[in-house]
Amino acid sequence: MDNRSLALARDFPSKPHLLQAIRLIGSEIEKQPLKSSSLARIMRETFGGSDAGGAWSWRMAYDLMQAATVTTIMQDSGSDVLATARLLASRLLTETRRSEQQIRLQQFSTPLPFAALVIRAAAIRPGETVLEPSAGTGALAGFAVRAGGKPMLNEIDPFRRALLEATIDTQVTGFDAEHIDDLLTVPDLPGVIVMNPPFASSVDRSRDRHIAAKHLISAAKRLAPGGRLVAIMPMGFSPERDAAHWSRASAIAKPRLALTIPVHVYRKLGTTVETQLMVFDKVQEEIEIVRAMVDDLDAARQIIDDIAATRTATPSIQTGAQFRTGSRRVGVPVARQRPIAQAASAKPKSHAAIPLAFTCLDTPRENTPVSDIYARYRPQRIEITGAQEHPTPLVESIAMASVAPPVPSNEAASDLRLPGHLIEGGHLSEAQLETILMANDAHGRDLPGRFTIDEDQSRMTRVTVPSLIRIAFKIIVCFQRHDVPLIFILYR
Repeated sequence: MDNRSLALARDFPSKPHLLQAIRLIGSEIEKQPLKSSSLARIMRETFGGSDAGGAWSWRMAYDLMQAATVTTIMQDSGSDVLATARLLASRLLTETRRSEQQIRLQQFSTPLPFAALVIRAAAIRPGETVLEPSAGTGALAGFAVRAGGKPMLNEIDPFRRALLEATIDTQVTGFDAEHIDDLLTVPDLPGVIVMNPPFASSVDRSRDRHIAAKHLISAAKRLAPGGRLVAIMPMGFSPERDAAHWSRASAIAKPRLALTIPVHVYRKLGTTVETQLMVFDKVQEEIEIVRAMVDDLDAARQIIDDIAATRTATPSIQTGAQFRTGSRRVGVPVARQRPIAQAASAKPKSHAAIPLAFTCLDTPRENTPVSDIYARYRPQRIEITGAQEHPTPLVESIAMASVAPPVPSNEAASDLRLPGHLIEGGHLSEAQLETILMANDAHGRDLPGRFTIDEDQSRMTRVTVPSLIRIAFKIIVCFQRHDVPLIFILYR
């Protein structure tokens, strides 16, 4: 059991207790509309005390109520999913009690009929991986599983994460979904992403009116080529009201639908807010976006069915692994493969010293932003002969990326030599070789001349002996994980 599991076991009811409460609440909902008194009774019996005594809270009770409907949805085999969602929603309590954490994390679950339409718009293919970055109590995930999808779930709230793992029986990550593409480590790219992000509050910065757009952009980067993203978004996310984030999102995936949904849809969840159901497709061809407004979810059904029909029944022939290692699309960080080791019969790399040659770029290379904070890093001012890109993604702050570095001097670098196999074999990447060039340039500028270093490496002495002029760099290289060499100390 990992540390997270230990924490859950200590802070929350056990999985058997959660499942017992879900089963009892689900049985009540199947028979009749749920009453507050019935829900309170089930909570007292399951957790051995009252809400006043701290054995449970009404926020916990509401989440368990939602989880019970998710279980019912996944077990239901009826043909009319939307009718089932309406029936279950009509039997749920109106959530009249809020917690500070609910407001801070914007925890308003997706209404069941709305969630059914989101999955309908997603047009999930059988066995397709479906990512939900802010899975909540699992309404979207439950309908996705029922549609034949393979769930990939993330939820930052520990209790809701425990509920998801109990009801959907899958491992759930606990990352901040604003950075989901940067933080997920699984190699598979989801073919579908469904999401209901927070609208006005981020984990790190409290109030943030652009937080939903940031969640969507990060998720879109993770989407596989040919994939579809369906999101419930605030009305402020539009080219007229948020041009910057809209442009970034549209550069990653093409918007296909913006359908305005009325405020009363969320009433039973304890809020009233106008939303829009948005569909983005990660395709190359241009798409004409459909903009519409409906008075209720029944009117939205035909529009959503038309959008669902635009998704082909077969996935893109490009695999996720190919995309992550070969793509150069805007905003997508690319993990590069290390050079494949040569066979024993191949010609060995040269150990002879070769010049560290480079070409200056007249126009600095633009390092593309990969988030609101970081930009992809590559040397901006030089192209190093024979050098390979770094095997893993490198980033720098957007502020640093906006200022091009100085160009190193060709004259200062003319005496630089390195063993050929370090460059040719990619043992030192272009970013690491750039460090050597810049250090050499600074040394020639600030400490001109040739020096020897005392044995204890505490003092440098200038020398003019011709034989010592040929002394080049002494490089200490330390190998970290994956045998990626990093320059540790550099002397001249």
